[in-house]
Amino acid sequence: ESDVTSHFKERGVEVKSTRLVYNKRDGGSFRGVAFVDVKDKESFEKALQLNQKMGPLGRVIKVLPTKTEAELSVIVRNRESKLSDMRREGKELRE
Repeated sequence: ESDVTSHFKERGVEVKSTRLVYNKRDGGSFRGVAFVDVKDKESFEKALQLNQKMGPLGRVIKVLPTKTEAELSVIVRNRESKLSDMRREGKELRE
């Protein structure tokens, strides 16, 4: 985690938090995925410039934007509303 955080900070990105993704099935090995939350739009732009560049451990990194908490909340509300409408109409739900 500190390697990923340091990689971004050394390139001028103000990092709020870093979360690494681990594989639960095989005892917790690192899956090669991390979520890095940045402090502001300037840091966001700097982070995007690191896409497809060499990162920690000599691996090329992919930097992609994700949804904000507000955007995710809207998605969840819309999905819940749609599911509620489908139940009310008696439509079959697939999960």
